Amino acid sequence: MHLRFVTRVQFIAALAAISLLTYSVWIYPSLPVTSRLANVLSGTSKVVVVLGDSFSDTGKHVDAAATADIASNNERNSARWTEILCKELVCDTVLNFARSASDLSTYSGGVVVDNELYANTTSENKTSLALLPDLKEQIQEWIRYEHKSTSVDLDSEYVFAITLGFWDIWQYATLDLKSAQNAIAHSVFILFEQLDAIAESFDEPVSFVLPRLWDVSFTPRFMSLAHSQNSQSRKFSEQQHKLIYLVKYWNTVLSQYAENWKSSHIYLPDWNNWLLDQIRSVQMKQMGFFDSLGLGTQSPTFKDVRNPCSRLVVPMDTSDGSDVSMSVPSECEAPQDHLFWDDTQFSSVAHEQLGALAVELLSSNNSANAHAMTQASTSDENKGKATIALPRLAPSLAPGN
Repeated sequence: MHLRFVTRVQFIAALAAISLLTYSVWIYPSLPVTSRLANVLSGTSKVVVVLGDSFSDTGKHVDAAATADIASNNERNSARWTEILCKELVCDTVLNFARSASDLSTYSGGVVVDNELYANTTSENKTSLALLPDLKEQIQEWIRYEHKSTSVDLDSEYVFAITLGFWDIWQYATLDLKSAQNAIAHSVFILFEQLDAIAESFDEPVSFVLPRLWDVSFTPRFMSLAHSQNSQSRKFSEQQHKLIYLVKYWNTVLSQYAENWKSSHIYLPDWNNWLLDQIRSVQMKQMGFFDSLGLGTQSPTFKDVRNPCSRLVVPMDTSDGSDVSMSVPSECEAPQDHLFWDDTQFSSVAHEQLGALAVELLSSNNSANAHAMTQASTSDENKGKATIALPRLAPSLAPGN
């Protein structure tokens, strides 16, 4: 009788647990059902490790001293796409090693793939400005953290979220075309060497999310050049053409390396297509056009895709004797209407969409190297360090042609 009673109690408790899970899934439909149930039933924790530049930097570094040096120009109460990724995957921990420049007058732009390559490649233009920790330094910091942390479990499900390339392109665009191409190809090669170093820390493949680079010539930072020089001038057009070409070249090399990589799963969210869709949506709506996919028929996500919400302005009243060259920060009244937060960074609404884009790609299991990983799993000879094919030429006309 006692055993039967216990069995009934256990049965009722099990039903209650199942009902609670079902209710939770119904109440929170925005969270992936598979992730939520998998976490609860398997007991496996999920960890998102953030590496790279300011586009991924959550502002909360694992090193408190580094957090104090993080840029303060982030939108208030906003979340980076990496945090959206964690939320949607129902992850337990975000380990942030990405870095941002707190003061561009102190740092030479932002994070690049490899500081040594950058210094050697741009030696003629080298300044005394400091360099932020590159990818290799960040990975070494992660390894040290894993070794000394008592809460780290390498059996957890790891997702590495990385953004790189923006500042590489920005810096290498000042070089002649051949030197810039060589620097990009070398950077991507080093990038995958570092990803191999991470993958070798695990017995099983983990997941990497590495967005394709987007057209940096759309940034307010680049468009501001139109105010300093005639946007119709030959020099400005050549600079724009060169940047667009180098972005395509970066993405081509990145895709070719990724497709042949066999060390872990890698996903390449297409930020460039997403960005172009946002801009086209506004332009088509303004002109009253629409396409077969419905672009232009609905209200655009952003009302302003050109001007940043936060910008530096020169005070109109200088009667107090202040220097007219001194600029002060000014913020818009409706940040949600802007694609860009400042002259380089996306707004919080944009980051929400970019995070959702990454989650959708991960959920689809549509990795860039699915075929290569299948080959690696069926042949012991193909396991381990990837053999990567040499990159082909980018499928576009180079500047000057």
